Amino acid sequence: MENNGDKLIERIIEDARAEADAAAAAGEAEAARILAKGESEIASMRRENEKKCAEAARELDERSRIRGNLEARKFTLAKRRATVKEAFENTLSKLNELSGADRERLLIKLLESEAEGGERIYPAPADRPLIQKLLPVINEKLASRGKRPLVLEARDQSFRGGFLLVSDIYEKNCSFESLMIDLKAQEEAKAAKMLF
Repeated sequence: MENNGDKLIERIIEDARAEADAAAAAGEAEAARILAKGESEIASMRRENEKKCAEAARELDERSRIRGNLEARKFTLAKRRATVKEAFENTLSKLNELSGADRERLLIKLLESEAEGGERIYPAPADRPLIQKLLPVINEKLASRGKRPLVLEARDQSFRGGFLLVSDIYEKNCSFESLMIDLKAQEEAKAAKMLF
């Protein structure tokens, strides 16, 4: 009987070992499956992160390129404006220094192109004598076109060259400063269009 009892115990132990071995094998298989799944997910996450990093790097590179281009354009525009400003300041200075026949031609051209007839002229102090001298010729030309004569007012303007034309409904600032400001604004607009 003891033999039968020992054999029974041995069989129970063997069955328990077999069950334990099967459970261990199943556990190892499950662990391997979980590990493989985890590694697959990690690889997928790594690829996704690498993709996101590459996209972020491309976006950063593009933003940097755009910012660099914008800064270069702003720098170019600032230099262009400084050059234009200096050129116009020099031109204005030369206009104000004009004398004799050159200044006379400039004033005649301005009066003929801007006057519509009947306006009052408020000259720069430097141009009062010339305009007074030119006024009869200008008024004669206006009369030949059926326009009213211009009138030289007693009050001068504070600018250095040119004049102010005043009618009942408008004023035209024909000072050299105003003409240069208008021309400078046109040139800056052209420069901005070229750069942008």
